[in-house]
Amino acid sequence: MRNYFKKIIIPLFILIFSAASAQNISQLDFIHSLDSKTAATYGDAVKLFAAETGGKPDNFTAESAFLNEKGIALNYTEDAPLTRGMAALMTSKYLNLKGSFMYRIFKSERYAYRACAADSLMPGDASELDRLSGPELLELMSLISDKKGE
Repeated sequence: MRNYFKKIIIPLFILIFSAASAQNISQLDFIHSLDSKTAATYGDAVKLFAAETGGKPDNFTAESAFLNEKGIALNYTEDAPLTRGMAALMTSKYLNLKGSFMYRIFKSERYAYRACAADSLMPGDASELDRLSGPELLELMSLISDKKGE
């Protein structure tokens, strides 16, 4: 996983956060610290999704407002532990996934997870209630970028 991280994920996020500024260094520090986290938070996901969707890195409130305008934000606190279901719902909204009939009806974390599993964005043998680690969140963002074609 570390080798994959160094060869694929870090260069991907360097491109995403490519503004030449001191803020860029803080983004790289954030990604590096996220790689060592055993449990990612909703705030971590908000920061990455905001960057992925073209938002300017700022603070949780501003990034949440930006994602809310895009229809991606969820109603959680910044320090809430990130579950696969939470990440799947944000992913499904961002990618506009249609892989699950039940997701199209209910738009819930449970069925968003199933839609992500159907699109090979998440493992099919896990639960939407499982917590994501930092490296798993980074890997998900890499898969999202690949799927989006960026």
